[in-house]
Parts: sequence; structure tokens; C-alpha cells
Amino acid sequence: MIIRLEKITPTHAGEAICLSFLIENEGNAEKRELVIGTDAYFSLDKLFAGMVISRENFEKLEEAAKLYTAINRGLYLLSFGDNNRARLVSKLMQRGHTKAHAEIAAQYLVEKGYIDEKEQLRMQIMHLANNKLLGKRRIISELYNKRYDYSLIEEIYAECEGAIDFEENKRKLLEKKFGTPKPKPANHTEYAKIKAFLYRYGY
Repeated sequence: MIIRLEKITPTHAGEAICLSFLIENEGNAEKRELVIGTDAYFSLDKLFAGMVISRENFEKLEEAAKLYTAINRGLYLLSFGDNNRARLVSKLMQRGHTKAHAEIAAQYLVEKGYIDEKEQLRMQIMHLANNKLLGKRRIISELYNKRYDYSLIEEIYAECEGAIDFEENKRKLLEKKFGTPKPKPANHTEYAKIKAFLYRYGY
């Protein structure tokens, strides 16, 4: 088998390189194109039109092309809204990418600043506290269920906690549910009902 690189063409506004190959094998010829990111391209040994590529190196280029496709798909998914790293990996795998490619693509997008989990957490903590009126325990549970790293949740929660008035939020929650910020239970059953309600909301 002879694998010859016929043409090298910048594409995708210079963010990628299209490599055109002619593959000859026992009298049969096949043309193939692989699109890889410029980062991957410049990390390789110098390529030039007309050179013969070993099968091993061609397989490495195929891997680079699959990874570039995963990164592009990740960017496409992010255009519809924020995803954290774990959720993006899951979505890429659902769309046929291997776990390895999905994880590398997601990490690349984190490093390039397309995924900012700290800022996502700041916004979600404030929303859950001040709009959903949730307490600490429920906030952390909600974020952990969204597959954020627990230590990162704790770190960002500690940053935000001072800006949240949980007592005021609790009063708003009670007023919304019971018509008064300080409900007075008539008996133990009513007291237990109020306590259970607050517990469900993380207080």
C-alpha cells in the first residue's frame, strides 16, 4: 500500500488543514481527505505535497481528524447553551464519538476558555438561591447532579455564600407557601409539615 499526500489546503477560516491523499493498493486507487486542526498540524513533522506517508502515520492523522470533528461538534453543542465538561463529554458520546475523543475534545474546549465551569457555577448558585429560593444543601445537591466536580462546587459556593441572604430567602419561601413569612403551626402535625417543606428546599 502506498499512501501519498497530494495536497495541503487551509480550511475553516484557517483554523484547520485539509490533507488530500491518494491511496494505492494492489492496482486500486482511492482518494481520501482528512481535516485536522492547525494545532495538530503544526505539532507534526513537516508535511509536504508529494510525500509518501507510512500507514502508522496515516492512522495518527486519522485520529487527529476524528478529534478535530469531536472538537467542532463540541463547539456546535456549546452554541446552544452552556455545558460543563462532563455533560459535554456525555453529549459527544451520544453522538457517536469515543469516550477518549470526547474527553480530549471537552478538555481542549475548557483550556481554550469555551467552557468556564467556575462562572457557570457562580451564576447557577445565585439563581438557585435567589430565584429558586433553595438552601445550601439543596443547591449543592442540584449542582452535583449536574456532574460538576464536588470540590469545585464547594470552592465557588464559599465565594458566593456571603452575597446570599438565606434568612430573607427562607422568609420569602414561607410566605409564598403559607401566606406569611412566620407561620405559626397550631399543632405538631403542622409544625412537621413546615419543617419537611423547608428540608425539601435545603434548609
